[in-house]
Amino acid sequence: MIASRPLLILTAAVLAAVTLTGIDRTGAAVERNDFYLSNSGDDSADGRTPTTAWRTLDRLDHQPLRPGARVLLDGGDTFAGTLRVGAGDAGDASRPVWIGSFGNGRAIIAAGGGPGVLIQDTGGVRVGDLAITGGGGGTADGVTVYTDRPGTRPSGILVEDLEVSGFRNGVSIGATCPDAGYHGVQVRKVVARDNRESGVATYGPTFDAGRPVYVNTDITVSEVVAFGNAGDPAAHVNTGNGIVLGSVSGGRVVGSVAYENGAHSLAPEGPYGIWTYDSTGVVIERNISHHNQTGAADGGGFDLDQNTSNCVLQHNLSYSNDGPGYLLFSNVANRANTGNVIRFNSSVDDGRRGDFYGGITIMGGLSGPASATGVFDAQVYGNTVTVCRSAAKTPPAVRITGTLGGIMVHDNVFTARDDAELVSAENFTMAGIMLRDNAYHSPSPVVGWAGGRFTTVADWHSATGQH
Repeated sequence: MIASRPLLILTAAVLAAVTLTGIDRTGAAVERNDFYLSNSGDDSADGRTPTTAWRTLDRLDHQPLRPGARVLLDGGDTFAGTLRVGAGDAGDASRPVWIGSFGNGRAIIAAGGGPGVLIQDTGGVRVGDLAITGGGGGTADGVTVYTDRPGTRPSGILVEDLEVSGFRNGVSIGATCPDAGYHGVQVRKVVARDNRESGVATYGPTFDAGRPVYVNTDITVSEVVAFGNAGDPAAHVNTGNGIVLGSVSGGRVVGSVAYENGAHSLAPEGPYGIWTYDSTGVVIERNISHHNQTGAADGGGFDLDQNTSNCVLQHNLSYSNDGPGYLLFSNVANRANTGNVIRFNSSVDDGRRGDFYGGITIMGGLSGPASATGVFDAQVYGNTVTVCRSAAKTPPAVRITGTLGGIMVHDNVFTARDDAELVSAENFTMAGIMLRDNAYHSPSPVVGWAGGRFTTVADWHSATGQH
């Protein structure tokens, strides 16, 4: 039997109190501070309930957002403009401002030529459950997390469960002032597609190898899908990337997929599916990068590029990319590309634009062993590489060139089909790299090494000590 209960009658005043207050962990009443937006709303209303919602993002822009506030947009509705969270808003990582949808489906922010969501000079913000669309590229980013206030390092930003398209970058995080930046940012379960320069990008000031500064710390990108970010054909620097981390200390890219990026890039430095530069302590693991393209250079799967140190590529899959599956590269006049590791990855049918790159490519600059740049103290082991005939000349399994020092390539499995070389090593520091205990498979084994051409691995080993 269910005992009878007294009937509870809620007056308008009680309803208002329920809407505007909650109970914290101590049992005390706290202000909920919710704000609603709906296409059927009215900017002259109070915005505190779904039935008294505001109509526009402009009205929200005049409302301070204290820690713990929620901004909820009506699912399925479209809101024009930019949703802004500034220095006077949020700021408490333990009580973030939540921005998302209510009702059925995702709300849409149609940003036009500006950013969709702009988080500037503050932390403690969660953005999710939205579709954000731009006007086709321009100079704005879909979700912009930015600060240049000296001495500040906001934290506690979470960008999740979004679809972002039609911007310069889908999601961007960074600062150009060396005494500013962000800490503890997560980007997860985001679909970043059809943006011009990249799906997800972090950045910082110009790197100084003598006094390295990383403005983004503890950055995590997980379960992101980045595709169709085609690149800018007018740009002279790389565009058309899937996920790229710049100026990061302590970062991670995990469980993400990048594909069909870079098709419009015509720059002499090209795009990659997933890569990092000007960074230290970044781990890129358990990702897939495939069918990335370029109209000129690169267009590969994964890359540890200039000024990267103590970074790791591991347990990734790369296949059918125009450029290399995995690249170690530097072309700046310093020794800052050092201590990196490429291990336990797979590359299948990469380097499809020809023989300049291999499935794995180690390139210490573009000017040979006498250049001031280089790649140093790297480990490449436990990987499997299979190269196949492409429309152009078949690429080698491993490509080696440039200034090298302390490079160890060991315990990998290299398979070359058709007429591909197993190893192509030319114009490089011969004393700077050692190949040991690798397995080689080819119907017609060929190794190119310092001007020599060997048709058996045994002959190559006998002549050079490499194997």
